[in-house]
Amino acid sequence: MEDPARRISNLVRMSQPHKLSPDLPLTRLYQNLINIYDQAEAYASENKCERAFSLYLRFVATVTEELPKHMNYNGINADHKNDLCRRTIRAINEAEKMKRELLKLFTLESQDYLATQIDMDEKHKAKPPESPNSVSLRLQIGSKTYTTCDVMSNSSFLFQRIVIPNDLAENFVTHTTDNFKFGLLYGKLLRRVIVATHIITTKTDEASLANMKKIINDPASLSGEVTELILIGCVCSSFEDSAIERFIGASLLNEIVCVMVKPTEKKCSIIHLIKTPDDAASTSQQTSKLTSLSEAATCENLHITPSMSCTMGTS
Repeated sequence: MEDPARRISNLVRMSQPHKLSPDLPLTRLYQNLINIYDQAEAYASENKCERAFSLYLRFVATVTEELPKHMNYNGINADHKNDLCRRTIRAINEAEKMKRELLKLFTLESQDYLATQIDMDEKHKAKPPESPNSVSLRLQIGSKTYTTCDVMSNSSFLFQRIVIPNDLAENFVTHTTDNFKFGLLYGKLLRRVIVATHIITTKTDEASLANMKKIINDPASLSGEVTELILIGCVCSSFEDSAIERFIGASLLNEIVCVMVKPTEKKCSIIHLIKTPDDAASTSQQTSKLTSLSEAATCENLHITPSMSCTMGTS
């Protein structure tokens, strides 16, 4: 489904006025314009916003752009001219109002479409076979123990559906420098889906890492765009980065999505980590070090879906 803003742009483009015949009398042109305006009003009263919006735009563009080009425009009836001016002002106001309503409607339709596609995936797409390179991990970070989501498959995930941007890798590589190779991943809750929408990158020097907790608790202090977002996890260039350990230790998340983007390859490895209950930790399992994350393959559970796009921000 097209982006809501693009759908509006397409409506505007399709509403461009037709060229007026110079042989058509002004009185006939005036009546044709009144018919367009009345039809727009009728569609608006029936709540057919797309058609009404398109006709209002065509009426305004014809009156302001095409009509003055008519060879006899200077001889137009004064009453007709004043009437067209009044209707044009009203048409502009109505079109602006409908544009806002249509944008809301198209956004909701886009969200519904995404949710429907996800439901269809769950019903018709079997879980892919586990990669032979994937391993189950248990990580001990301070007093917290995390494991990969496949181990906790019988548990109820908080992140029932996470949509990861399919341009995340390219954006992260393009917009980060050697000093900015770690990012905090934030998202928005849209219906039943968490969509990753923002990455805030931070330096990996000791001073920046020591400030990690402040960044986590107040992302808006670093980016004016980030408001009321959900912290999902982190993005890094290597799972051996000490920033991951600092991030996990500072966060209060029970579930964390770690995304590794290799600078030389615009590909993502996604690890979904779940905090294990104290009584779920098995003493027979050996706790893995963070460096072992590099051995893990991309999370293949259906609850993580690549899609959409992502906004980059830098501290």
